[in-house]
Amino acid sequence: MKEAWDFISSEDIMPSLIQGAAAGFGAYMDGETQKEIADRQHQNNILIQSNAQQHERDMMADKYDRSAPIGEEWLQQRRGGLRTQGLLAPSGQKY
Repeated sequence: MKEAWDFISSEDIMPSLIQGAAAGFGAYMDGETQKEIADRQHQNNILIQSNAQQHERDMMADKYDRSAPIGEEWLQQRRGGLRTQGLLAPSGQKY
């Protein structure tokens, strides 16, 4: 339950929920029909789901990016691997 609340209250999701609630209340006050309100809520649900999926992708990317070498370190490891496979000359030029 705590994980669900942490997810809902995250900065990616909570603004969408608040915006959806405010839009629904504003629509009600403006006299929109139930269908128009339902359509707007459906669009907000799609937005929330999209944000949740993007959040999940970002979390997975962070998980893997932190373990990967970055920049010059990665390039040096890559070149070393190509040299041991005989695909890169000692000078760094391809055969």
